[in-house]
Amino acid sequence: MNFPKRWHCCRSSPAPCRSSGPPTSSRTSSFGGGPIRRVYHRLVLGLSCAELIASFVFVLSTWPIPETQGAYLASGNTRTCTAQGFLNELGNMAAPLYNMSLCAYYVLVVRMGWIEERIRSNAEPYMHAMPIAISSIISITGLPFEIYNDAGFLCWMAAYPTGCQSDDACTRGIRANVFRWVHSGIIWSAIFLIALGMYSIYRKVREEERMQSRDDDGAEDSRGRKSRQVAKQALLFVGALYLTWIFTTISRIYNILTGKQSFLLQVLMAIFFPLQGFFNCLIYLRPRYLRS
Repeated sequence: MNFPKRWHCCRSSPAPCRSSGPPTSSRTSSFGGGPIRRVYHRLVLGLSCAELIASFVFVLSTWPIPETQGAYLASGNTRTCTAQGFLNELGNMAAPLYNMSLCAYYVLVVRMGWIEERIRSNAEPYMHAMPIAISSIISITGLPFEIYNDAGFLCWMAAYPTGCQSDDACTRGIRANVFRWVHSGIIWSAIFLIALGMYSIYRKVREEERMQSRDDDGAEDSRGRKSRQVAKQALLFVGALYLTWIFTTISRIYNILTGKQSFLLQVLMAIFFPLQGFFNCLIYLRPRYLRS
């Protein structure tokens, strides 16, 4: 089946809107020593940088937590904990927003029919400015409020001492819950918009197939195969995003409502949150596996 030329840049990547992971690294390495000419490649580079920051934070785990707070393997101090919390927020806020920028890029290409030059001049500056500006503003604004403290298995937005609820009881981070709600609102808004973008891409694929089917006597299975492939990939990538963030959000809501931490939710969050790249690697490789 032939598709419009503007789709050719999308067909080399199985997923219009994807998250970070090993595919990002492979794309980045394909640049070689030359300049990064395509908008898509520059967006993936930005996403890679955000995920590298987030991955570095996870590798550190409990080490930067002040050793006086009794966390397992804690060997840091207030400054190291603040630094980890700052980088944690910076990377994990920028990554989903760069995913949204990538999704917007493919919507412009597939749905709107924009060419590379138009995207580069009219849209790309905003695609970089939005994730960089929002993540930087949120993470920097948290510094004077002292919100970066021991959050369990690493340093992030949390009041100190753990479990304190009032200005008199909390010596640091009394506004941490406000920042967490802002963080969650931005993240889930991005995930929702990514889902809408993927759906619009699927609808466009379906419309093109229907137009071509008027001049094509092929069977319905042949006409609908591409739409089903795009729909499955879209569903898998949206599912990976939701699976990555759902336990973090539920854990936060549970903590706000009960004032307690659920050990089960903490374990699920610790397992699934760092696996975003792994899930997307499997999804990225899935079409190649099916073709083999």
